Amino acid sequence: MKIDELVVATGNANKVREIRQVFADSGIRIIAASERGGMPDVVEDGETFVENATKKALAGAAAFGC
Repeated sequence: MKIDELVVATGNANKVREIRQVFADSGIRIIAASERGGMPDVVEDGETFVENATKKALAGAAAFGC
């Protein structure tokens, strides 16, 4: 599977800029969540960072049609 774009789930403009720099030569378009209407609210009630990150990723994917 080839990835053409990546939605970054952060509201931090500096992080988005840094991530765009890292991917600059990759051909992957980096899109800030704010460019897609922002991240949906997610209750972070998982027991681990991984559980909460997974919940946020799935909510973002659903919201952005990924």
